[in-house]
This record gives sequence, C-alpha cells and structure tokens, in this order.
Amino acid sequence: MKQFRLRLAASLFPVVLTATAFGQSSAPVTLSIRADSTIVSRGTEIRLNIAVQNVSDHPVEIYTASGAGGGRAELDCGVFVRDASGNLLPRADTRTRVLGDGRTITVRDSAFNRKRKTLEPGEKFQDFTILNHLFNLSKPGAYTVVVKKDIPVEGTRPETKLYTATSNTIEITMLASEDTR
Repeated sequence: MKQFRLRLAASLFPVVLTATAFGQSSAPVTLSIRADSTIVSRGTEIRLNIAVQNVSDHPVEIYTASGAGGGRAELDCGVFVRDASGNLLPRADTRTRVLGDGRTITVRDSAFNRKRKTLEPGEKFQDFTILNHLFNLSKPGAYTVVVKKDIPVEGTRPETKLYTATSNTIEITMLASEDTR
C-alpha cells in the first residue's frame, strides 16, 4: 500500500507543476504572446509582446527583470523558437568564456536585479523582447514561438515550488529579401 501511495504521489507531482499549461481553472495566471507583425522581411526587428495576467481572486507574486516592463522579458521567461521542421533554434545571445582551468562554458545575461511584483486580481503585467536579438532568424521560412514562465506556488516557502505557465503559440514568417508582400 505504501508503494502505491508513493507511485500515486510521484505521478501527480508533474500535473501540479504544469497546471497552467493545460488551462485548468485553478491556475492563477495566464501567459499570452503576440508579435507586432507576423510576416516580416529579413533585418526587420521582431518585437514579441508578453503579457502575464492574474486571473485568480487573490494577489499573485511574479518576478521581473525590470519591474516595469522595460524590454528584457527574456530574462524572466523561457523563449522557445522552432523552425518549419520543428527544430528548436539555439539562442544567439550567448557568449563563450574560458575558465582558469581551461574549461569552456557558455553564458547568457542573467537577471541579477530581479524584482518581485505583485499582481492584484485582474491585473496584467506586460513586457517585450526582440526575437532577432535572441535567435538567428535570417533564413526565410516559418518559425513558431512559445514562451514559458515559472511562477511561485503560493504558500510553499521556504523552499519555493514553481509551476510553469505556457503561452499560446504564434507563427512568424520570415520573407526572403526579394519578397515584397
């Protein structure tokens, strides 16, 4: 009986952590994305607008890099872009560093100055990022974009547990340079 309870608990744990990904009504926030333009020419900046909205009846705490929606949403969220074949694109905003012992590591900017922000019921927090700064989108074709954001689960301190909110998926079409739609 004890093994059964352990298996049951282990199988339910991922469901709790991904509740918002499946749109369950108990999720306190929704995450949505949109691009200013979904058909773009090479070299055009692609602004990805990201909104987190508290859909619960109580305040929800989130973390942001700027606290005010200053255009660095990639520091708060996971931004995932796939090409037309479904391959995940690597981030282009990484740098390689060589450590003193000769090992090479890859690093990105990090959110050292993360700020806590409380969203009241119904309140929305908006930020953005520029996709071209994060990914190499120079090849013509279709790309899909989805964003994920970890949200602290209320009442789980001192070891804060997180669940992952997942946005809608949008498609961006990169035109060839000679294409003039």
